[in-house]
Amino acid sequence: MTVTAKICGINSNEALDAAIGGGADFIGLVFFPRSPRNLSPDQAGALAARVPTDITVVGLLVDPDDATLAEIAAKRSEEHTSEL
Repeated sequence: MTVTAKICGINSNEALDAAIGGGADFIGLVFFPRSPRNLSPDQAGALAARVPTDITVVGLLVDPDDATLAEIAAKRSEEHTSEL
């Protein structure tokens, strides 16, 4: 059995570096305004851009509206385009 690890609530470069250094397979970013770990799409984009390609970035959203989903998706698409 293979074990994988997701570290959620990453909201700073230091936390991201610790998760990567600790062997995380997944990095979780929170998009929930009432959470102390909530990120804007721009903040999340800056963190996600630093994640190595062998680690999967996931988002935690609670009842998002269509505009929020579109904004997050657009930001992520911009980052992937800039990596080409």
